[in-house]
Amino acid sequence: MLRTTIFWKPNLLTDETGKTSVQFYAADLVTRYRIVVEGVTESGRPVRAVKYVTVE
Repeated sequence: MLRTTIFWKPNLLTDETGKTSVQFYAADLVTRYRIVVEGVTESGRPVRAVKYVTVE
């Protein structure tokens, strides 16, 4: 079964430096995940980042 979303947390907060971390269960197969983070700053500015993680 293909799951296009494997982790969803709409209320993820950052620390005072703007950083945070998440953990999720990956598939057992070697694969590449596209990580998309979208949100809004406290001042209402939208933010978005796309990164890739390879599971070997």
